[in-house]
Amino acid sequence: MYFVNNEHRNHLCYDVEYMFLLELSDSVSQVHGVGSALVTKFKKLGIGTVEDLLWHLPASYDDYRSTLTVTSAPVGKPICLEGKFISLAHRQSWRRNLQLTEAIFSDETDNLPVIWFGKFTRKNLPIDAPVYIWGQIEDRDGKLQITNPQWKKVSDGPAPALQPVYPLTTGLTQWQVRQAINKSLASVSPTDWFSTDFLKQHKLLSI
Repeated sequence: MYFVNNEHRNHLCYDVEYMFLLELSDSVSQVHGVGSALVTKFKKLGIGTVEDLLWHLPASYDDYRSTLTVTSAPVGKPICLEGKFISLAHRQSWRRNLQLTEAIFSDETDNLPVIWFGKFTRKNLPIDAPVYIWGQIEDRDGKLQITNPQWKKVSDGPAPALQPVYPLTTGLTQWQVRQAINKSLASVSPTDWFSTDFLKQHKLLSI
């Protein structure tokens, strides 16, 4: 492991005061944002190093290439919606000691309740600004909602087309695995297995 210099750091996609370049042999605990709790969960999947993490391949992909409306979106399948958040509230769950963030998502066809469980950064969640949200709509006792969706401002670019679905263990989420892998890819400089001459001869791209 070694430090990224300022020039190189400017090309990375994570806004942090400092960052490391990683070796494939480094412990997964060296990945930015991976603490001891995540290390324990990754260990259950046989992931101990950065290389193990990068070889943790998706089992499938969620398809978000079509943007739907609230009324046309199916229940229980990966969907992407375009609209806006029109309200936002924060409260404590009475069933468990959990923090809840609740919002109402709206498009031209209907409104849809949105819930995030656990700690959630609300300050960046825009109200009355065009956004994409993606996840799965659930039917909870006849009431539709979308739980823990991801979101993105329309002004920040298009919605994701495909998202990997990784094997998980108890307490580990797709978002956590995706974040850890994305940060590893941004921080590691793998050595190509083939020589430059071999790549040119066979018209292959380098890593």
